[in-house]
Formats: sequence, structure tokens, C-alpha cells
Amino acid sequence: MEEPELYVDRLKGGEYKDYTFTIAPDFMESDEQEARFQKNMEIEVSATLTTEHLIFNLSIDTEGENFCKICNKPILQPISIKEKHIDVPLKEVKGGIYSLKPYIRESIYLNMPKYCECEGKCPEREALSKYLKNSEDPEKDN
Repeated sequence: MEEPELYVDRLKGGEYKDYTFTIAPDFMESDEQEARFQKNMEIEVSATLTTEHLIFNLSIDTEGENFCKICNKPILQPISIKEKHIDVPLKEVKGGIYSLKPYIRESIYLNMPKYCECEGKCPEREALSKYLKNSEDPEKDN
């Protein structure tokens, strides 16, 4: 699989060039393991160069495995990011090659739901209801 990198010398000022990358999810692993990724990621990039900036748009389609906050069972979450705009000063591009991995990683983690439940409303929620605060009935909470 090809590394998701942009070669600045292949871009001409003002003209957008389109790229498609399929990348393995192993670079997404973290120590926290709150979310896991097993499916290859489809990345589309449209990039251009100005006199002082590298400008690109990312579109990402993948899925991540998160855990139900009630029963802790794994849940597959589709992640679709369309046209995330990024502007990088050329002085930050070292050696004429710019890796997209940090932006891909950040975009995916920021777009994953923080909390999720299996089936939209976990069937095990009922068993835990006596331990959860019910905000709909303030009399019952006291």
C-alpha cells in the first residue's frame, strides 16, 4: 500500500491534483485502545500549491470499532469525512514530502462518536436503570 504523502515538486501552483490512497489502519493504534480499526481506509485527497502554502482537502471513509458505554460490547461505527480543508505553510514541509498520516489520524479520532450504545439504545440499559439518574422525572431522582 502506498504511503499517504504529497510530493510538493509534483504540484503546480493553482492546479489541483487528485490522489486516492488505501492505507492499512495500523498507524491508528494508540495506548488507550478506546477505539480499534481493522478495515483499510479509503482516502481521497485534492491538493494544490501556492507560493507560500500547501493546500489540500481530505475525504475519508472507514469504520472504527468502539465499545458500548453500557455493556462494553464492540460496535462498528462508520466514519465518513468529506472535504476537510487543511492549509500548511510551505516552511513546515521538510524535504518536499508531506505525510498526511497525522491529519488522517486526527480527523478520524475527532469524528468518532465519544459515546455510543449498541443498537442505538443498549438492551442492557434496563438492568442498569436503577443506578442511572433519570433526568425526565426529577421527583424520582431524590
